[in-house]
Amino acid sequence: MQKRKWTYEERQLWIKAKNKPFPLFYYNKEDSAIFIRKRYGIAWTLNWGNPWSYIIMMI
Repeated sequence: MQKRKWTYEERQLWIKAKNKPFPLFYYNKEDSAIFIRKRYGIAWTLNWGNPWSYIIMMI
């Protein structure tokens, strides 16, 4: 399956549909984006399903 960037609306629906134990972290291997806009405010977070997120955190 080829990865693609999800729209903001698709991400919000995915987050609402999943009952994740850690709602503060975004983890989606199907989404190729590294930086994700948070649901509230103007902050950004990392997509922990993307391996590049771990490399960015090491830098």
